Amino acid sequence: MKISVIGLGKLGLPLAASIASKGFEVFGVDINKSVVDDLNLGRTSLNEPGLINLIRKYKKNISAAGGIRKAVLNTEISFIITPTPSMVNGYFSLKFVTPVIKEIAKALKVKKDYHLVVLVSTVMPNSTDKLKKLLEKYSGKKCSKDFGLCYNPEFIALGSVIYNLLNPDFILIGESDKKASRILQQFYKRFCNNKPKFAIMSFVNAELTKISVNTYITTKISYANMLSEICEKLPGGNIDVVTSALGLDTRIGIKYLKGGTPFGGPCFPRDNIAFISLAKRLKSSFSIPQATHSTNLRQLKRLTEKVLQYIKPGRKVAIIGVSYKPFTDVIDKSTGLLLAQALKEKNVRLNLYDPLALKNAEKVLGNSGIEYLKNLKDCIFSSDILVITTNWPEFGNIKESWFNNQEKVIIDPWRMIDAAKFAKNITYLPMGLNL
Repeated sequence: MKISVIGLGKLGLPLAASIASKGFEVFGVDINKSVVDDLNLGRTSLNEPGLINLIRKYKKNISAAGGIRKAVLNTEISFIITPTPSMVNGYFSLKFVTPVIKEIAKALKVKKDYHLVVLVSTVMPNSTDKLKKLLEKYSGKKCSKDFGLCYNPEFIALGSVIYNLLNPDFILIGESDKKASRILQQFYKRFCNNKPKFAIMSFVNAELTKISVNTYITTKISYANMLSEICEKLPGGNIDVVTSALGLDTRIGIKYLKGGTPFGGPCFPRDNIAFISLAKRLKSSFSIPQATHSTNLRQLKRLTEKVLQYIKPGRKVAIIGVSYKPFTDVIDKSTGLLLAQALKEKNVRLNLYDPLALKNAEKVLGNSGIEYLKNLKDCIFSSDILVITTNWPEFGNIKESWFNNQEKVIIDPWRMIDAAKFAKNITYLPMGLNL
């Protein structure tokens, strides 16, 4: 079975490499020539754990030569993973997907064999059906007879994309017909390391399921952050004790029930807004996602106010962690980035450190009033107030010797540090605790 992957971005390239690692012949397509050239040379500038190793090891199974037409004519399944940016109204735009669909349709017009088109990009309900009509219009062929179409969004997290792809909790498929979904199931049974369950349904139900999953997760995160604030104000309160007990209930579970910084990244915030927009259009209730959104904004405000309490003339604040989560350089809606922007507006002098995301942060924040330090020890040494905004594992290993006997304030939303190992001149403020 030969596979084409159209769109070699943060998800598309890891998917292509993962498919190649399972022995499939993969054709990659992207409008960015440098991405294509790099892939053909067995390299990439994308920061994703394990990706470069897969590309190098399975380079013989990957080709990125040629465009969409060649990819469709030479493969049996085409995965579309192009961006669907949010519009002003919160909906996801199809402006990048539509041209791809039209090009695929033109190839289908001359292709004699059956072909399966798989849309991976997150879209709004009723979008896949519109794309099906475009495929039929520009190919002159009939879906479910001459070709198949599936909506098949992935549930992954940057920083663990390859593992998530190969070990999914379940596979969501919106099907045009049984033949299409059967072919896609056969692919996944060979592709996955585990044996995931399949959820097979209509396009519209699959589209709603995708954004519903992320909206539910953000609700869970915001609930934990709400509890964190309550614990912080309640004598003896401890968010970790409370959530660890809550997570034992199988109706709740421990995942995403931590209590820390607000949620960010390229998916959670926008999917939540999209759900609100959909509910508004349908004149349905959107009180829960709206409350989740408001709670998330409140957490950033709460953290910012806590930092400002300790600001004095000449004091410098270190924001430790700018990526929205560990093991990625993505800074979309990250707590570190938003906190830096809020403090910069207050003319607070800043030091920033992150293992991967400093270059991306500098592009957004600029250099005025901010130093970007490549060493965690140097960042701590030259700062007065430390805020741990991303729970990178290395941040839990901060050593007292790095403080050089100076007074420091440490604000730790993730409670990563053992305060007992620090001298009394260190003010440690773990959020979510009142002990």
